[in-house]
Amino acid sequence: MTHSNHRRGSRESLEEDYVILVRETKDRQAEAVRALEILSRHNPVGLIKRRVGVPLRYMTNWGGGNSIKELIKGPDPPQYIAGVYRTKQDVLGVVNDLVKAELGFSTVVSGIFDNVFDICKKAGTGPHTVNLSMETIGRTELLPEDRILEITTMCGHSLVSQYLVRYLIDRVRKGMMTAEDASLELGKQCVCNFFNPYRAKKIIDECVARQR
Repeated sequence: MTHSNHRRGSRESLEEDYVILVRETKDRQAEAVRALEILSRHNPVGLIKRRVGVPLRYMTNWGGGNSIKELIKGPDPPQYIAGVYRTKQDVLGVVNDLVKAELGFSTVVSGIFDNVFDICKKAGTGPHTVNLSMETIGRTELLPEDRILEITTMCGHSLVSQYLVRYLIDRVRKGMMTAEDASLELGKQCVCNFFNPYRAKKIIDECVARQR
C-alpha cells in the first residue's frame, strides 16, 4: 500500500500521524470484527470499514459520520479496515493486540520508520516489506507551498484540493468557522478515510496564526 506513504511535514508533526490498514478481511467476518474492535479501542482519530456500497466512516467529532459502534455492529463483511492514530503509544497498543490475536491478516503500518520499527520490535514482530517514498521529481515549482502540501498529502488519492484548503483556512482566519470544523470538512473529501483531522487542525491553526 502506498497511498498513505507520501505524507509531508516536520518530524514533530509526523510523529502525530500513523495509519494502520488491515487487508484480506471480506471472507472472514468474525476475525474482521475482532480486528476492527482492536483498532477501535486505541483512540483512533479516524476509522473506516470499506465494504460493498458506501463505506462506514468515523472521524473524531464528526457529527455526520458513523459511530465506532456502527462500524463494529454492521453485518456486512468489510473489504478492508483502517485506522488513523496520533500517538506512537496508541499504535503500539494496536500492533500488540493484533500480534496476540493472531488473526492472520495482512497489516500495514505507515509512519516514521524508526518509530514503526520500534513499535514492531516491542510487539514481538517485524516488517515483512518496507515501502519508501522517494520524494517528488519534475516541475516542483508548480506544487503548492509546504504547509498546504502537509494537509493535501494526508489524502493519498489527491481528493483534498489545495484550493479548498486555502478557502477553509481563509474562513477560519475571518472567524467564519473553527479550525476543527475546517479539518473535518477536509477529511470528508478523503474517501479512504486516511486523513488525520487532529493533525490538520494543528496545521490550520498554525497557518492562521502566521497570517495574522
